[in-house]
Parts: sequence; C-alpha cells; structure tokens
Amino acid sequence: MDILIIVLASILIGSLGQIALKYGMIRTKIVGTREIVKNLFKVFTNFYILLGIAIFAASSFVWLYSMTRLDISFMYPLVSIGYLFVTLFAIIFLKERVSLKRWAGLSLIIIGSLLIMVGV
Repeated sequence: MDILIIVLASILIGSLGQIALKYGMIRTKIVGTREIVKNLFKVFTNFYILLGIAIFAASSFVWLYSMTRLDISFMYPLVSIGYLFVTLFAIIFLKERVSLKRWAGLSLIIIGSLLIMVGV
C-alpha cells in the first residue's frame, strides 16, 4: 500500500507540473505553434515553465522508483488519475470552469482507475 501512495504522489507532482507549464504559457502571451517556435527563448526562460519542467523531472524520479516495485501494467492506467488532479488544480489555480459533461467523463475515468487499484 505504501508504494501505491508513492505512485499517486508521482502523479500528483506531475499534475502540478502541468499547471505550472500552463501558467507559464499564459504569462508568455504566446498563442499558436508558430509563435512558440519564434519565441523559444521567451518560453524557455519563463520561470513557471522552468518550474514545470523541474516538477516533471521530480515526478519522473518518483515514477522510476515506483517502477522498481510495481508492474507497469498496473501503474500506467493509474496515470489517468492525473486528469482529476489537473482539473482540480486548474479550477483552484487557473480559475477554469469545468462543465458537467467533463465531470461525467472524469468520473468514468476515476471509476476505471479505482477498479484497477482494488486488486492491490
């Protein structure tokens, strides 16, 4: 059970990385692929984008540790729990609105993840 908490921590940390990356892109005021390519320096010198990358690196190390203890066929479907974490963090930190349809879809994903975890 302790290793499951570590897997979930990795997913939670990765979700925070997504929020940091999104916030960084909002602050760069860049829209579209062409603008990103033209402004790579601006993108990769943004504090929040660098923070997001660092958070992802930390998440990856926790994930690698988890891989030494659990089957990947068990772990990888649990990554879908990150959808819930990202949605909740987007509501809290980015003030995004989430429709009832999205909540319904997320609920189905979470139910599937819980079914996978029941076997632990």
